[in-house]
Amino acid sequence: MRLFQVEVEKNLHLHLIEMHHANDLYACVQRARGHLRRWLPWLIK
Repeated sequence: MRLFQVEVEKNLHLHLIEMHHANDLYACVQRARGHLRRWLPWLIK
């Protein structure tokens, strides 16, 4: 059960991040480090 979910379009929903998303989120941040450094300077470390 999701605590929060918003339907943006018919097949597109936003919902809160849950623990089972951790690995995918980490991988996404790693792939985008160069781009994200502008807003997240702690990624340099």
